[in-house]
Amino acid sequence: MKNKKFLIFFFILIVYPSNAFSQSNKLPNPLSSIEEITKEMLISSDELKVAQKDIEEAERSLKLTIARLYPKISLQGSIGTDLLRMQEFDRERNTSMNIVLDWDPFQNGMAFFHIEQAKSNLLIKKILKQKLETEITFKIKKYCYELFVLEEEHTVAQQNLKTSKKELEHAELSYKQGNLDRSSLFKTKIALADKEIALSQISQSLSQLKKQIEEEIQSSISLSYEEIMTLAEQLSEKDLSLEELLEIGLSTRSEILMQAENKRISQLTKKYIKLKRFPQVQLFSGSSFALDDFGQSSNRTEFRTGIILKYALFDGGEVKHQIKTATANYEKSLLEYNQTQKEIKNQIKNTYHKLIQNRSLMNISKEKLKLIKEDLDLAEQEFKDGKISAYEWEIVTSSYLSTKLKHTKLKITTLALFDQLLKEMGISSLNTKKIKNELSI
Repeated sequence: MKNKKFLIFFFILIVYPSNAFSQSNKLPNPLSSIEEITKEMLISSDELKVAQKDIEEAERSLKLTIARLYPKISLQGSIGTDLLRMQEFDRERNTSMNIVLDWDPFQNGMAFFHIEQAKSNLLIKKILKQKLETEITFKIKKYCYELFVLEEEHTVAQQNLKTSKKELEHAELSYKQGNLDRSSLFKTKIALADKEIALSQISQSLSQLKKQIEEEIQSSISLSYEEIMTLAEQLSEKDLSLEELLEIGLSTRSEILMQAENKRISQLTKKYIKLKRFPQVQLFSGSSFALDDFGQSSNRTEFRTGIILKYALFDGGEVKHQIKTATANYEKSLLEYNQTQKEIKNQIKNTYHKLIQNRSLMNISKEKLKLIKEDLDLAEQEFKDGKISAYEWEIVTSSYLSTKLKHTKLKITTLALFDQLLKEMGISSLNTKKIKNELSI
């Protein structure tokens, strides 16, 4: 009896932990939408985590720069003697203690300029993070579109292989009946082998792409293709205004935002460097307490305040050259800003026209697919009624699936072009309010 209880207890110890371990290592539920996959990727991205650290560092730098505007208060103490009267050392020893307030509130405007520089640095870090988020979003969408096309190609390849097998059966029967020569039969066998190779290659590509996506997002996926097709259908009906797209792109594209900020800082640099030609004003204030010979003679308490005025009579032309350099940098930043605007306008226009053209082809393909679907429905009914053979039915099915694949590829191309258009505008959706909130300082 005791041995039996021991065996049961031993079994629980061995089996239960192994079950617990297998459950703890079980993969989470597969992600089924592009939105879920993108969200998971944005959370797990090390690049985005580094970008967020850069933003936090820029925020600390801004706070440090603002802190330099405040007055500095210090405590000083000393003990000493008059070296010229060393023979009277015992009587000339003294100590003192000072509280000093040192404040340069103007700094020729440079303090405020450094704050603007720190703000600019913070804004650029936020722009770079937003750009990285956009790139990750479109990278995931590109993966999903490629995966969807491969899935469709895999379905068509399976059907083509099935049809080729039927063709081979039909060819072998015709050969036995003497209605087909050996050469034609051999060609049919070669065609079947080609279909098998094509299916194998597509299956391998599909498996590799799935593995690549799952490794990046650390989760399995099971895409909802209805979602992708719905997006394509909605896009085919969306009214897109080129003028509005250009307006959005020129106000949200990261390159434009950074060039605009560089232009602004270059202009401020030129303005603030000119202030170096003005006198520098500094305030000081402090109190001191002196104890001569450690209190054996007289004690003194003083309080002083005043203004220090500094003016550079000669600087070797340093400020003059700084102004020239700042002016040249501003002119350069202005040219770069205008050039970037032109390039982005051309990119948006070209992609827009490609999108409109492809959307038109997609609508034509949609009507063609409807006609072939009608033929498929008719062939299906004739097959059920025994009017056509299984071989003829397979051929019609293969023709429909091939046409459907072409239409699907046009849909995916339309979606990809729309995503490219959004990317060239610097956004992941047409909701620009979210972007402006993220870039606020």
